[in-house]
Amino acid sequence: MDSDDPASASRAAGRPEAQGREAWQDNGLVFCREDGTPLDRWTVRREFQKITKCAGLGEDWTPRELRHSSDPS
Repeated sequence: MDSDDPASASRAAGRPEAQGREAWQDNGLVFCREDGTPLDRWTVRREFQKITKCAGLGEDWTPRELRHSSDPS
């Protein structure tokens, strides 16, 4: 880890091994489960729908639709 890189320091501080937990899998992911393993698509979608519901946008949105939700004009 580069001590001058704030992102690396931030990721390292949040890792379970830094907090005394074992079984961390460093996959170089920004968004992952608490043990460092990749998130599955259903977990991402379920959490995304919670966010859109709280924002008053409904529960029919999927993360993929973010690519198509802006108007370039």
